[in-house]
This record gives sequence, structure tokens and C-alpha cells, in this order.
Amino acid sequence: MARYSPHEFLYARPLAHALINDGRFRQWFLGGTKFADYALDAQSRGEQQANLRTTLNSRKWFWFNHWCTKDRYRECRGEKGIETDILLVFEASDQFRFAVHIEVKPPGENFLPGQAESYPRRGSCWATPTTRQKTVLAHDDFVTILVCGDHLKSDSRISNFTKVVLHQNIEQRISPYPDLVDLRLS
Repeated sequence: MARYSPHEFLYARPLAHALINDGRFRQWFLGGTKFADYALDAQSRGEQQANLRTTLNSRKWFWFNHWCTKDRYRECRGEKGIETDILLVFEASDQFRFAVHIEVKPPGENFLPGQAESYPRRGSCWATPTTRQKTVLAHDDFVTILVCGDHLKSDSRISNFTKVVLHQNIEQRISPYPDLVDLRLS
């Protein structure tokens, strides 16, 4: 299994919560992407996403840690042990569904080999009905977003993401961010 940062959840939980519950935050976060016009009024399909997850914890934190499963290993071009930190599916008023794939890099953490490059491939794989794995809710299109500190701004691999959002900009809009209480432990 890939090396995993226990700190990602502390950033991911308040971010996912704001994206699910706050249209204005979602609009800001998706600004400049092809889904900017849908962002304000789009609705999370969280309950449907949760129903596709297999364990109690994965249903509770339905948006967190979506791994490329063995049954889709070949379709995702050999991606095994690589996951999407936050996966949220939203539905617009015209029933158009879009997925937001988010990689959360806590301050000072760097990419693992092949990690950044895997995001657009996995997004495309999971948006395609014939290659989408069973634990991913059907959707029509996707974006990939990197949430990170300043240290990754000069890393050329960020070009694999549709958009880059800095932690410092998020913490100006939601609080607490990060949330230093790991709710998974309570």
C-alpha cells in the first residue's frame, strides 16, 4: 500500500464539509473551472455516494480515500495503491453530474512518484461508464484540484491538475482549517 499521511484528513474534512454545505465556498473553490457556473446551486450526491461504499467508516466519510480497486486495475492503466483524497459528486439543476477529485497535500509534503500524473487518468477512468468502478457514483465529467502549500507552486507536476488552491487561501474562507480534531478517532 502507498505511504499515506495521517494529516490529510485534518485538512480534507473541513474542506469537504464546506464544499458540500456552502454554495458560495463551492463557487469560489470551483471558480475558473468548467463547473464554475454550476457550483453555486449544485447539490452534493453524498447519500448516494455513501451507499456505494463498503464499510461503515467509508460510508460515514463517503468522500474520503477512494482507491483504484483491483477490479478496475487494468482499466485505470495499472494504477494500484493510488487514491483520490476527496471525491465529491454534485448534480446541477439540469441533472448534469460532475465529480471533483481533490488531492490534499499538507504543508511540506511532496508528491509520491506518479501521484500527480494519476489524477487526470483516474478521473477519466471513473467518468467513463465502462471503466467506472462500483464504488464511484455515475457522473458525466470531472475536474482535478490540488490543495497544497506554497512549496509545490514551482513543481511542474501541478500541471496535471485543473486547478491549484493554496491552504492559506482556504483558511481565509473556512474555520477551523485545518481541523486539528481527528473525528475518525472519536
